[in-house]
Amino acid sequence: MGAKLSGGGGSKFQIEQNSDINVTPFVDVMVTLAAPLPDVSLPGASVEPVVLPPVQARFDLTWAFADVGDAIEMRLEYRAALYARERMARMAAHCLRIAEAVVAAPDGALALLPMVSADERAWLHAQSGADAARPSDTVVSAFARVVDRAPEAVAVRDGAVAVRYRELDARANGLAMWLRQLGVRRESRVALCLPAGVDAIVAILAVLKAGGAYTPIDPAWPSARVSDVLEDLSPVVVLSDAPVDTAVPVCRTSAWPASGEWHGEAPAPGDAAYVLYTSGSTGRPKGVVIEHASLAQYVQWALGAYGARDWPLFTSLSVDLTVTSLFLPLVSGHAVHVCAGDAAAALRAIVSHDTLDVVKLTPSHIAVLAGLEVSTTRLRLVVVGGEALTASHLDTLRRLHPSMRVVNEYGPTEATVGCVAAEACEDTPSVIGRPVAGARVWVVDRDGALVPRGAWGELWVSGPGLARGYHAAPALTAERFVPCAVGGVVRAYRTGDRVRWREDGQLDYGGRFDAQVKVRGHRVELGDIEAHLTAVPGVRAGAVALHDTVLVAYVVGEATAVLETLRQRLPPALMPAHVVTLEALPLLPSGKLDRAALPAPALTPRAAVAPRTVEEQLVAAAFADALGQPVSVDDDFFAAGGHSLSAMQAAVRLNRDTGRDVSLRDIFAHPTVASLAQVLSQVDVAPATIAPVPDADDYAVSDAQRRMWLLVEMGGRYAMPGPLRLEGALDGPRLERAITAVVARHEALRT
Repeated sequence: MGAKLSGGGGSKFQIEQNSDINVTPFVDVMVTLAAPLPDVSLPGASVEPVVLPPVQARFDLTWAFADVGDAIEMRLEYRAALYARERMARMAAHCLRIAEAVVAAPDGALALLPMVSADERAWLHAQSGADAARPSDTVVSAFARVVDRAPEAVAVRDGAVAVRYRELDARANGLAMWLRQLGVRRESRVALCLPAGVDAIVAILAVLKAGGAYTPIDPAWPSARVSDVLEDLSPVVVLSDAPVDTAVPVCRTSAWPASGEWHGEAPAPGDAAYVLYTSGSTGRPKGVVIEHASLAQYVQWALGAYGARDWPLFTSLSVDLTVTSLFLPLVSGHAVHVCAGDAAAALRAIVSHDTLDVVKLTPSHIAVLAGLEVSTTRLRLVVVGGEALTASHLDTLRRLHPSMRVVNEYGPTEATVGCVAAEACEDTPSVIGRPVAGARVWVVDRDGALVPRGAWGELWVSGPGLARGYHAAPALTAERFVPCAVGGVVRAYRTGDRVRWREDGQLDYGGRFDAQVKVRGHRVELGDIEAHLTAVPGVRAGAVALHDTVLVAYVVGEATAVLETLRQRLPPALMPAHVVTLEALPLLPSGKLDRAALPAPALTPRAAVAPRTVEEQLVAAAFADALGQPVSVDDDFFAAGGHSLSAMQAAVRLNRDTGRDVSLRDIFAHPTVASLAQVLSQVDVAPATIAPVPDADDYAVSDAQRRMWLLVEMGGRYAMPGPLRLEGALDGPRLERAITAVVARHEALRT
């Protein structure tokens, strides 16, 4: 497997996989240490060693160290087509800084060796964002100002129903007073098991007015999931029209007061505003507690970034994607447009809407959009978040309108919706941009130390937008919300996301550290394969999952020859064994890909075609031996479950049985029995074979070993070339006689 050397991540220097199959797979990075040359002195001349500049890079990257007595010299040789000179200069400086630290403290811990210089540290701090004070405002106060300013403006449109700000406020006030009577106070939790609509928006505003924190529960969740959330949350009351199995009081919308006056105090910026539950690594959901100040911080930035306008609300309220669509219009005097139905129906309604010009969605939603075959739309701004964006997603959006503005908004729930954003570009879809106002971001290694620009590390986030922590989970909160010494910051959230700083001061997204899978000992990033998969012509959406130790590609679209195309782009360890075509990728209520719902490949056997020639019989036998199952002449070796190791096993057997030279590349290029047999039938020359010697206690030395032994016995040395520069008076005739004598002595110089 090829490799690239870079700094950061889990170690001071780490290896990145190179997916270019045209690069030699044996070794791409070389590190050498040369012993010092012997002292050479000549009368009347000065002699010094010379390092000859290479004509071309022999490897992608070579670190050449030379012992020169009282110092070690370092030379960095690289392929200019792969690496920029500025990056290589920084990498050399990082190595030098580590060496200086080792000399200064030889007993120090390797993990704590610094790479980043003072100048680069200043650059990293400048890109990380600026400190900001926590907002003193809340969305409740901002909503009240809109009601006073424009009470007759439409606040919510749900089908034919239009609710004005005055009415919405009155309904929320009545419910808020009722919730107070039920015991809701500051920091109380209230669960909302309601679909997106007018009632849900009234409930959210009422809970916030009453001082409580709302927790949206998707009515489509399984009952076990609902029970887990309610057990962890311990709400005062559940607002739901659906039956909920709980001992907590459940209040239906029909029992709510129609309107009322609110006489309570407004929530404080430090009070909890909502608790959103996300998937937990233990199998039980974890509740992220977001305070009013954090919510206000995001809403203030988003209003400045996207402007005051109507927004569609079409996803489950249980994800923070809806925070943007819900609060931005309500604090600016615009309307929330409720778009009901499944994702396809809702998206069709949005893109064909007469007035809506903005939507926030996930890349998986874009894949749904690609299948709707919508030709025109009024949408001019699409905010994308929740998953990695690809060039294929951008192509889908640009086809709707070539000047479509697409914002890639990155942010975990723990950082209140969005903390990094960028204007998306087809050439660099992985760029997530710069920190938003008020957010600070840091790219660190496993020890929390800054990594240089261009090096992969974990993204840590700090600032007013940070969540309080996880509800009733102090140990988990302490694990993920940690002190951040690099910026003098008291507290930061460890995202688990893999990012790096670009030269232009933007962040590149490289997937999650915990999204890696092991395939036959190789560490594989599923996002790496998915990026190539979605670039295959005809693939509208794609995903990759690990099933029974083999990689499976899932595609939506009319793509053909998917595996054949991927083989031109991916090394063997990253190649999917099967392709499954789906009508649509399964989505979670959040709009993100539901990997757990991706089906296992159904391997329906085709009518077997028996081998017809001697070559096909030999290839079929080798394939069957490597795969552990019989194969037809038209079966694809890799689609049948083969991989690089089993292909090597098949190649070894074919070399033995046919007497022909069959390489691993031959099997990748001709993966069916019929195609590889045809290649073998055209090869007439058998490779030279080496007969094995019988077992013995010792063996005769080879000719090369005997030659080296003889040289040592005669007092000679094994010659290693080393150029020297001589300066002094030149005796031309003597030099000519010396060169002639060397040529006469060594036959190799005369041939």
